[in-house]
Amino acid sequence: MKAKKLIVLTLLGILLLSTFACGGGGEEEAPTPTPQAGAYLLYEVDFDGIGHTTPELALAEMEEIIKGRIYAHGFTRPVVIESIPDDRISIFFPGAVDVEEAREMVGNVGQFNLREYVGGEWVIAKAMGPDEEVKPLTGAHLAKCSASSWTHGELSCDAKLEIRFEGPGVALLSRITQRNSGKTVGIFIGDAPLVQVQITEPGVNVLDIAPIGCGLAEYLAETINQAALPVPLRYIGGYVYPPSTELIEEPAPTPAEMPDFEYLSYTDEINGFSIWCPRDWYKKEAKDTDLALKCVSPTGNLINPGGAIIYFSDLWVEKAGPYTLGTLWAAFNAWKMGSEELEGYAEVSEEQLTIVGESAVKHVFHYSGYAPEGTILWKVVEIFFVKGSFVYDVCCRVPTWAWDEYQSTFDTIISSFRLLD
Repeated sequence: MKAKKLIVLTLLGILLLSTFACGGGGEEEAPTPTPQAGAYLLYEVDFDGIGHTTPELALAEMEEIIKGRIYAHGFTRPVVIESIPDDRISIFFPGAVDVEEAREMVGNVGQFNLREYVGGEWVIAKAMGPDEEVKPLTGAHLAKCSASSWTHGELSCDAKLEIRFEGPGVALLSRITQRNSGKTVGIFIGDAPLVQVQITEPGVNVLDIAPIGCGLAEYLAETINQAALPVPLRYIGGYVYPPSTELIEEPAPTPAEMPDFEYLSYTDEINGFSIWCPRDWYKKEAKDTDLALKCVSPTGNLINPGGAIIYFSDLWVEKAGPYTLGTLWAAFNAWKMGSEELEGYAEVSEEQLTIVGESAVKHVFHYSGYAPEGTILWKVVEIFFVKGSFVYDVCCRVPTWAWDEYQSTFDTIISSFRLLD
């Protein structure tokens, strides 16, 4: 995503991390110290998710985690992290000249938390801890999240995710899962939903998610481990000194849209788009260089003809040159009609619609494809549009016998497509 434009530094930015010395009785104020050259980030600390430690120890642990992340990026100058009033911390990067790069080095600061669906909304799950205090189950109680996988043939891979808790988190997990037996709980990172879990039996010290796709399991394990923080932080703003930028306020975080909590967002900052895929689908390595993303249903494999073979794939970006949507679409259809890859091609429907503010074509068609078990008649829905100098093609396919089952999923995937600013 493109970095936000920065503007000239005002006195507010300079005063953020400066110390003032005031004399008494008619004495003149001491001069304001000049900030050191570098990048400054400001975060707000939420001590509600502190776990079983003290604010001082939690901040000390958080400082160690943040510095470890920064130095792992190859930053060699000594980073300074300081507590300031109103439950905030500042992070100073000596000599740094880019706020967004500094934020990337800090990484995720949203804390893992478990939520229950109550009264039509997700609320943080709390329970009585060993100290007889009601507390939330958060990243402060996480020991480790790990994934284990197994394969079925060559093209199908399933995995199991284990979220392990320690300390007071063991008792909190047991009580929360016991009262939610047979229900669904949500895993959030900060205020953003990550995935939902069906509770089949009370957990002792481990929360299991299975079966899920292998790629998804690896992504979830990495994301959850990054959120095993002693306290959650919220980014407020940052600037670079000498005066070239101003503190930029970050809007308050809001929960991401996730239809029925069954979808995960994939963001491709290189090609500039984001899109939702079902959470139990997994990403596959795209061998075609034009492919930006390929997600596959866990039931879709060429070995088992009874399982639906589904690809959300072929989202590609290429130079459009002087083409218009009309001329490019005509050329694309001509290729389909004559392509040996699309034997038996037949159009089902075609309509005009609007995607991300641009005129687009929605095309549904059949074609015959080959698989180890024989020829399959595919049905495909494809959205095709031009944005600036790029062509975008969002394509979903399934055997015709499974179309009714997956049509609504395809509609959700396609309607979720967004271009990054």
